[in-house]
Amino acid sequence: MGKTRRMETFDWLVQQMNAALVVVTVDDHGTPAGCVVGFHIQCSIEPRQYAVWLSKLNHTYRVLAARDRVEGSYIGIHSLTEADHDLAELFGANTGDEVDKFAACDWHRGPHGVPILDRCPSHFVVGITAVVDLDGDHMCFAGNPVAAERGDDYRALRLSAAMDIDPGHPPEEIEG
Repeated sequence: MGKTRRMETFDWLVQQMNAALVVVTVDDHGTPAGCVVGFHIQCSIEPRQYAVWLSKLNHTYRVLAARDRVEGSYIGIHSLTEADHDLAELFGANTGDEVDKFAACDWHRGPHGVPILDRCPSHFVVGITAVVDLDGDHMCFAGNPVAAERGDDYRALRLSAAMDIDPGHPPEEIEG
């Protein structure tokens, strides 16, 4: 099987997994930053650990990467529901380089000053303990949950339901 066919097959298989979408939020020295993320997963049972991968083009990534010490920082992981397509569009189709996404939604400060989206009652905060760069276009931030809240009647907003949202930084911007 040639490389092109292998990549097409890989892309198709991953798309069938239909990842849940989340909004990741961070505090940028008193200013909130956040983006939609499809690359995320629990990565340890004991202790509980979670990992998210942020695009290196993304404003939220640059907020974290610019810190003197990323380990010890905190991020919010907000579970989007099927009713949150507009929130996914706000945080996924716009870039924090140009748009104050938080001016268009209700939010408050949560544990460790992490911005918490009021529309997302199911969320948790992760204390970052590790950063992994595999030389791809995304960087992994992993750590331990330090707080968690659960809303009622949660049905995840899946990638397939948000394919109509054009990303604030499209993949074509990646330098090859």
